[in-house]
Amino acid sequence: MHATLRDFRFHTARAWRAAMTRDGIDVLPALPLTPRLAQRLAWITPDGLPPGQRRQAEFQAGRKLAAQLLAALGAPATQVGVAADRSPLWPDGYVGSISHSRRLVGVAVARRRDVRAVGIDIEAIAEEPAVEAIESVCMRPEEREFDAGALTRAEFATLLFSAKEAFYKCMQPLTRVAFDFPDVTLTRIDPAAQRLELRLLRAATAEFGPGHLFQCGYRSAQGHVYTALEIGH
Repeated sequence: MHATLRDFRFHTARAWRAAMTRDGIDVLPALPLTPRLAQRLAWITPDGLPPGQRRQAEFQAGRKLAAQLLAALGAPATQVGVAADRSPLWPDGYVGSISHSRRLVGVAVARRRDVRAVGIDIEAIAEEPAVEAIESVCMRPEEREFDAGALTRAEFATLLFSAKEAFYKCMQPLTRVAFDFPDVTLTRIDPAAQRLELRLLRAATAEFGPGHLFQCGYRSAQGHVYTALEIGH
């Protein structure tokens, strides 16, 4: 029997917190965001689906979580549309961000009056053969020389890639600028606080110009890196 989207099994992070996950996997961490944002992480297990249906299942999972969070915030409309660039199109008065890997989906939503913009990203820590490709895509020369401390090469490359993805998801809707990986550079990592700092290297708007610093929180668990960046008022 062929698998269909009905075979897609979806478990919210809340349900996983009620009991240990299968195979001894720990419960999911919270995204590094302020309480001004509603957030949720979930496992997605679209078992047996071909790639096209798997991607659709991941898409539906993100939209389902987003609708739940919007409803919890009292939004009169809970449907998240699709913009011309394929990014989420949030209801008027709300901002948010959606990210997923093959196994996880995460959503963060806030009222626009509380938060101007947010970007989150979830990435499975890269396997060694892919690390060099990630470095060539997302790292500036000075970042290749950065002291990553106890992080492995794969962890550092994945973290930096994820942080820059979160930056893009946060800043592109706010500025309407199509940022690229070399447009920001890593200046600092604080492993104790699980935060890193990115410096903007190009002019975006009158408010966000070269030298502007952005603080990005991160977590690492279950073989994944989670990053989040928000802009307040």
